Amino acid sequence: MASWDFTIDSEKQKELADRIERNTEIYTERITDMYSAIDELGQYWTGDDYNMFKDGTEGYRKSLNDLSSGIKMYSTHLKNMAEGTEILANELTDIIENMTKSN
Repeated sequence: MASWDFTIDSEKQKELADRIERNTEIYTERITDMYSAIDELGQYWTGDDYNMFKDGTEGYRKSLNDLSSGIKMYSTHLKNMAEGTEILANELTDIIENMTKSN
């Protein structure tokens, strides 16, 4: 069963944001590695078939990079959410302390 306690825990939100960011960087590196490997194929595979293959794969590069950017947006969102969670927790604590007159 999934644990949703990160929705109220700013530390878990930050941790999840960092994990997403690190994995997005790895994903982006893999895209670069893949296109480097495709370029290196040109040393051994020449002609129209390779050119068509290379052109075909280039058609996906922007989409792959856009996906990376989209995933990274979740990291940014979670970092912002963590900040909001901390602010909300502090405000609620202040309200409860004021209501109960306990400090």
